[in-house]
Amino acid sequence: MKKIKQIYGNGCSFIRDKLPPHPECKPGYLDMLAEKLQISCTNAGLPGSCNRRIIRSTLRDSINYDSSTLFIVQLTHLHRTEKSSRRNGINDWKFDREDYFESVKPFNDSVEPHNADYVKHYLKHFDECAAMTDLTADVLMLAGWFRSCNIPYYIFSYLPLVSQETAIEIKDNCPC
Repeated sequence: MKKIKQIYGNGCSFIRDKLPPHPECKPGYLDMLAEKLQISCTNAGLPGSCNRRIIRSTLRDSINYDSSTLFIVQLTHLHRTEKSSRRNGINDWKFDREDYFESVKPFNDSVEPHNADYVKHYLKHFDECAAMTDLTADVLMLAGWFRSCNIPYYIFSYLPLVSQETAIEIKDNCPC
């Protein structure tokens, strides 16, 4: 493996945002890590992102990097989702280079009233075990891609992804 020369990070606001408690708005932890290591950093995080966007855009972007880049992928709330969409003036901030999907935060309709009907339908059919199974498959495929390209990576969630009850259910149903 080559020496790490840069960091690429992707996630939601947790990885994207600056640290607001500081009066001069200190940089976020990704910038602080890059500064500490004296290397450059690319931050592809977008506030409100769902895990599908985070993984899909990380995979797309990784094609342009090699083993000299450390990839840091921050997973977000499991209930966040996405819907096919186009920029409409209200949701423009949710898009990076993709013009096909809009991340949706189901428990935030006051900010996103245009998604209220979609959220109602989505939550009616949301299943935490199924969502965790899908995310696990996505993470395993991304990790496999990184390994096949010799790209160093760290994938984490800054908070628990499932409830304690779901974790027990998944563990009890695991064939391992």
